[in-house]
Amino acid sequence: MEKDTKTETKKPAYWRKDVQWIVGIMLSVMLGIFLLSIGMARITEEENAVAITSTAIATLLSGDLDDPTDTNQFMALMRVTGSISPIPDLDVTITADEVEGKTPREIRIALFEKIARPIYQDGEAGLVALSKSPEAAIQLKGQLGALGILTQKNHDFISTVQNALALIVGVLMVLLIIASRRLGRIFAPGLIVALASAPGAALFSLLDRAARANEAAVGHIATEGLWAGIQGILKEIGYLATGPLAQIYQTAFFVGLGLVGISIVGKLLLIFTQKIQSKRNTKKTPATEL
Repeated sequence: MEKDTKTETKKPAYWRKDVQWIVGIMLSVMLGIFLLSIGMARITEEENAVAITSTAIATLLSGDLDDPTDTNQFMALMRVTGSISPIPDLDVTITADEVEGKTPREIRIALFEKIARPIYQDGEAGLVALSKSPEAAIQLKGQLGALGILTQKNHDFISTVQNALALIVGVLMVLLIIASRRLGRIFAPGLIVALASAPGAALFSLLDRAARANEAAVGHIATEGLWAGIQGILKEIGYLATGPLAQIYQTAFFVGLGLVGISIVGKLLLIFTQKIQSKRNTKKTPATEL
């Protein structure tokens, strides 16, 4: 009878271990996807998306954003006319008041932001709506490429996916906490969060550091051709994309690490307290016997 009782008391422990492993693996995968969805939602927010799109278009069309040659000509013309429409086939106007006192880079960004914002709000339709003629509208169709991702519609979709993933992660986290015991209810979630976010935190931190140092992740900047355009865009907008991702993964990693640290400190304090209590009980025993 005693053996049967011992066997029965061990079953819940095995059950908990099985659940911890299964839920832990599922939670790691879902948490990784969830963190990525948070990053994508942050990148596709209007101000971030417009900044990325306007910088990308400016780089692709102008090359060096700090070159004052074209912008000096624009400013001279605007001082006479008050405004100009410098892009052929597009109904985009910029006034002298909008760019007065700005650097060549800021002037270009301000100009191309007038294209980027309609793209964000309405996608390809927003770009086509800027065309001055039916022929230009036809030519503009299908020209967005990867920039078509940075739209309000896609942001709303990513946000919906993010909310669904948050629910799944929350349920799995609760199951993991239920399956754990004592300080393991802090340690296990913390460990999963730290492990799931560590690769992303390392990768995007390195990419963000390289981007902020104004270095293209793909190597040196080519001097001509399509490859030069791609490298130039990566150089200019890299930090705008890697910054939010690095911040999200770093925050998750340090939160997970903090939970692990709290659980370890708690465990050490518990052991220390138990040892002190044990010594006190040992001292009291002889006195009781007398």
